[in-house]
Amino acid sequence: MAGYTRTDTSNDIADGKVVNAATFDAEYDAIEAAFNNSTGHTHDGSSAEGAPITVVGPAQEYVADGSDFYPKTDNTYDLGKTGNEWKDLYVNGVAYLDSIEGPLTGNADTATALETARDFSISGGATASAVSFDGTGNIDLDITVTDDGHNHTLSTITDSGTIAAQDADAVNIDGGAVDGTTLGATTPSSAVVTTLNATGALGTDLKSTLIDLLYPVGSIYIETTGTNPNTTFGTGTWAAHAAGRALVGVGDNGEETWTEGQEEGSETHTLTTGELPAHGHLFTGTGTTNTAGAHTHSIERNASGTTGAFGTGFAAFNYDGNNSGPITTSSAGDHSHTVTVTGTTNNEGSGAAHNNLQPSIGVYVWKRTA
Repeated sequence: MAGYTRTDTSNDIADGKVVNAATFDAEYDAIEAAFNNSTGHTHDGSSAEGAPITVVGPAQEYVADGSDFYPKTDNTYDLGKTGNEWKDLYVNGVAYLDSIEGPLTGNADTATALETARDFSISGGATASAVSFDGTGNIDLDITVTDDGHNHTLSTITDSGTIAAQDADAVNIDGGAVDGTTLGATTPSSAVVTTLNATGALGTDLKSTLIDLLYPVGSIYIETTGTNPNTTFGTGTWAAHAAGRALVGVGDNGEETWTEGQEEGSETHTLTTGELPAHGHLFTGTGTTNTAGAHTHSIERNASGTTGAFGTGFAAFNYDGNNSGPITTSSAGDHSHTVTVTGTTNNEGSGAAHNNLQPSIGVYVWKRTA
């Protein structure tokens, strides 16, 4: 809690001084905070929190002095009123009441004797000796159940106690306990029991509730027998789901955004040209060159002689007197040829679709629709 402490420690807000707006604003904020409805001062008597409040009420009718809380005037004011009652009263000590009006219910830890003792009587299919009860001590009832040779069917049990092994079609327990857990009449209590065997309506309702919690509408159930889950669980409407398809989580995986019920992919796929990897083909064949390249060679003559290796009238090729041996012409006549080859390569592959399945195993998939 925040009480009020003056922020103008330099006493700037005073007669004869020029008051700065920020100084005045800070002082005002401190006063306002001290009266905040949740964080203001507490009146606990400590510094800046204000003196303790010892009297309250429009006319200061109620007084507190540190040890007692009491009305200002004796026997004048009520605690609560019709339509505005207090709920519970906790007193650790002695309660001095001049009178009590209306019903008084509940249990007392200790009690003195009743002003008028009460007698207990037993009726119905049992008998007991009369016992008087005055509140000074416990009493024992010696009850004998009349043996009339018939069977008993439990329908409504209102007394606490121990029930031996019994068969009951319907039991309404308003009190008592199961394995130490108290059962209430109007508010169901949770219980931890050693063994609970439930049949009939209780067993069916409990099983249906558990299935609704584990498999609400829209849930997927996977099994390997092919039995409709309604037969297995006894509740819900189920439809076969995702035949021949793998399940993929909904959301964006960075490459594609999946939505519920979206179907993609196929078991087989035929590659398009654009999907083929880059590759080449080995080609073998024969071809014919063109006729380009016709040419001649020149042979030098020796004009000084008239007789040579090639006979009369031909000039010798630098004739050296020998009539045999190689003769070399000039190297003129370098050329190239263009080769044109046409044809087709051998076909490879059949163009059939390829298997596109991931390693898989078949199971039954069901979706709950209702």
